[in-house]
Amino acid sequence: YTLYIILKSGAEIEITAVDGYLSNATVIFDADGDGISDLNRKFYTDSNGRAKIILSQSELQTFDLNGNGKLDPDEGKFVVIGGIDTSTGTRFSGKLIADANASVISPLTTMISKMMDLGATKEEAVTGLALALELDSSIDFTNYDPIQKAFEGDNRAATVMMANLRMANLVNQAEGLLLALSADYEGYEVGSAILGEIAKSLTAQ
Repeated sequence: YTLYIILKSGAEIEITAVDGYLSNATVIFDADGDGISDLNRKFYTDSNGRAKIILSQSELQTFDLNGNGKLDPDEGKFVVIGGIDTSTGTRFSGKLIADANASVISPLTTMISKMMDLGATKEEAVTGLALALELDSSIDFTNYDPIQKAFEGDNRAATVMMANLRMANLVNQAEGLLLALSADYEGYEVGSAILGEIAKSLTAQ
């Protein structure tokens, strides 16, 4: 006899990590905002910055608080740590965050997530960020891959990519400086804190 076991997943979510594309970055799912994975496994991005996060049916039921069969923006976060920026070949020592309904995670989505932590709705956070950085407010940056969109000929992609790079440079410079100055610092926190302070200023405005 041959026994076949078919396991049906509860949800399959593809996340793309963008600085340039981040390869071999660690991806975790944080349901309660404590910065610790609420799954018993980690995921890793490929050379195109993509990682597929698979939740079992029981996991989806646990995190899907309103029972609508999917993850909503307020039902958790994806966190990307480290990796190699494939556009430069350099190590990314920062941490990026996006809400559970995102398919792209970047410095811009990190600020959006932190604005949501401060009480803004996702729509308010996206609009506020767009106004502050002079971007098209009709773009949902949590589901907009500027590298892919540039290949598709979207004229808005370059300005979105430049905004991401400016924020990523802040993260990389701050992380690099602290790593050089402190033998005890392990990375990933100061860059995220800087983006958080920018988000706090945007929320206040």
